[in-house]
Amino acid sequence: ALGSVMLGYAYMLASHATSGATALASFALLHDAHRGLPDGRRARSTFRAFLAGLFATATTALEYPCFFVTFALCVYALVALSGGDDSPSKLGRVGRSLGRLAAFGVGALLPVLMVMHFQASAFGSPFSPGHLFVETEGLRAGHESGFFGADAFRWDAAWKLLFHPRLGLFATTPFFVFAIAGAFVAWRKDRIATLVAGLGCLTTYLVICLMNNWEGGWVIGPRYLVVTLPFVAVASALGLDAMARRWRRGTHVLALGAAAASLVTGGVPSLYPHVPPDVDWPLAHLFPALLELGRAPDNPLLALGVDGAVSLLPLAVLALGAMVFASQRTRDGWLLVGASGLCAALVLPQVALAPEPSAQVTETVSYIAQHWD
Repeated sequence: ALGSVMLGYAYMLASHATSGATALASFALLHDAHRGLPDGRRARSTFRAFLAGLFATATTALEYPCFFVTFALCVYALVALSGGDDSPSKLGRVGRSLGRLAAFGVGALLPVLMVMHFQASAFGSPFSPGHLFVETEGLRAGHESGFFGADAFRWDAAWKLLFHPRLGLFATTPFFVFAIAGAFVAWRKDRIATLVAGLGCLTTYLVICLMNNWEGGWVIGPRYLVVTLPFVAVASALGLDAMARRWRRGTHVLALGAAAASLVTGGVPSLYPHVPPDVDWPLAHLFPALLELGRAPDNPLLALGVDGAVSLLPLAVLALGAMVFASQRTRDGWLLVGASGLCAALVLPQVALAPEPSAQVTETVSYIAQHWD
């Protein structure tokens, strides 16, 4: 999370980060049940199946646009939790499979019942979604258009959610570009698991492109795609691992440079993940101004009276430590030079290519600085 906007949403205690964690947890449990643990044992206990179901539907309970991720996980459960037992009795194998699926279903039912209880208590019916009672008329009308706000495909959303300097997945975390190679690697290793993860991520992306509120207001990064970030991160690691086997030194440069850049493009915005829509270039127009004025999110040093930007030094040390740890096996200075150059090449365009801030942007930045507390 340190190099992506997931950190910012975790700071906010927002459900986006939590839904990503529950989705990956469910997927990991089902993957172990389907493929087995590294030591060859099947991880198919009833309790693990229960947890997989609990985490699968909790993903949507926490964040309703994640429905298709939950759906993909439930389909995966039918494959991962069925068959494959060593019992000599066919009836015994069927019974164990049904037992695991029942445990998954019981776990999956709990978040559903919790949401229904909340809606019944708050809105009078377990089937009354909260958007019907939003006080802001414009937001309520937006949710009522189409299917919960999904009413037409938006091409501007399709590219901005990936490449925009404020909203883009790859712009805020360049490290994720290696997920493209990782998807092919994963497909060769386990096609079913890759299909489940890929469909969950792709359908979520397409659904958000259909939403009239796809941008999400005052945000940083693709707010409604945060659930996919853990899967993209795993795919990125798989891609780099495969590349390193053929081109070790070059891959080290790419990985270290992209990771360092992501700490800037994704980590710095996490300090204030509420960027208004009119600030398209936050790394150039917003965050330098906030740091210069000593504006920093709440942290232990700030509570002890340490001045704004200085209070963030432990976070900077943590980021630097991660880079040192990642490069500790190399003694080649040229690799570090190459990684530094790549980092600069990925970060500087988001500053150098930014236009002069308009009067509206300047006014917005001043407003944020004045109302920081």
